[in-house]
Amino acid sequence: MTDSWFEHLSATLASAGQAAYIWSPATDGFSWAGDVAGLFGAQGPQGSAGLHHLINPQYLPRRITALHESLKSGASLSVTYKLRRADGHQIDIEESAQPHTDAD
Repeated sequence: MTDSWFEHLSATLASAGQAAYIWSPATDGFSWAGDVAGLFGAQGPQGSAGLHHLINPQYLPRRITALHESLKSGASLSVTYKLRRADGHQIDIEESAQPHTDAD
């Protein structure tokens, strides 16, 4: 993705109050776009452990199960959970994703 395309996508997401990510399982790294600070109240987590730390523990098994099923089957991920922002407030998250594997 070109820098200008990424900047446009990020600005569009931010104007809608939404955020998106690309996650690399190989490095466990996230690339965030959109209103990341508005979502988390701070910088987005850099790895899955950081994200899981922010998810309400009651909802964490649901997200992990949905993620594993999506990665295994290639089907879309759709899961809801509560996330704790930097200020301590919990917000409802509706996460949707489509697994994609690089040709490499």
